[in-house]
Amino acid sequence: MNEKRREYQQQYREQYKSQAKRVNLTFNQDEYRAFSRVSKAENVKVTSYIKQLALAGLEEQVRIPEEIKTELKTLLFAIHNIANNVIK
Repeated sequence: MNEKRREYQQQYREQYKSQAKRVNLTFNQDEYRAFSRVSKAENVKVTSYIKQLALAGLEEQVRIPEEIKTELKTLLFAIHNIANNVIK
């Protein structure tokens, strides 16, 4: 049983390595603090936040912070309400 498990784990690791790549980045203390501060405000891990930024940049998209997204939704709701009142 133990041998089957070991074989399964080895196959799993080989398959995982072929599908995923690991990247290591080095930041100085100030850079890391800046990422850490923003990621805490976004309620995500630093690594997740940096990955989101990298993917957004790769796709040439702007990453909008959650706080601003919430404010935009509220503003859009208000605009819809105003438009409904004007049309009536």
